[in-house]
This record gives sequence, C-alpha cells and structure tokens, in this order.
Amino acid sequence: MSDINTARLPLSSPMLLPCVGDDILMV
Repeated sequence: MSDINTARLPLSSPMLLPCVGDDILMV
C-alpha cells in the first residue's frame, strides 16, 4: 500500500500531501 501512496504523492495535490505523509511516517 505504501507504494500506492508514494505514487499518488506527486499526482495528488499538496492538500493530500500531509495525509499521505502521515501514512509514510507510520510505515
């Protein structure tokens, strides 16, 4: 799942950045 979040990071807007960032930090 982390791979999907990482791939979405550049595609998603900065608004989702903090949400995805939290997931990456947890992993």
